[in-house]
Amino acid sequence: MDQETKINEEKKDYLKSYKKTRNRLNSLELQLRQLKLDMLHVRASQGDGMPRGKGETNDLSRFMEQMANLEERIDSKRSELVDKQIKITSAINLLNDDDECTIMTEKYLNGKTWEKVSEDNGYAWMTMHRIHGRALKKIKLG
Repeated sequence: MDQETKINEEKKDYLKSYKKTRNRLNSLELQLRQLKLDMLHVRASQGDGMPRGKGETNDLSRFMEQMANLEERIDSKRSELVDKQIKITSAINLLNDDDECTIMTEKYLNGKTWEKVSEDNGYAWMTMHRIHGRALKKIKLG
């Protein structure tokens, strides 16, 4: 693999990492929503008014700890996502060609498939990939 191909592959990997980060964030947020629902059921089952023994760790405190951990991970992932979005958007906006900007934005920030990018923008398959290749060579992510 020549140097230019290797550099372009590294650029594509970074661009694709935005979608992976967004998917991970969505997964963490889903876990948090499910945990909150589960916690409501535990809270309802412990609402009998009976005293609890000292030193007993109840389910509610475990849920609260898990929620705090998940919220911290979500905040970290959200910050990572915003940093990537800013970096990628800035790099795309420096491209001087509207077609290149459109293809790169649609594919890497909006998460569309190549088929959908082609269909939505009226590009022939080969033309779209030629424009993508040209943009990949020009884009500066570092």
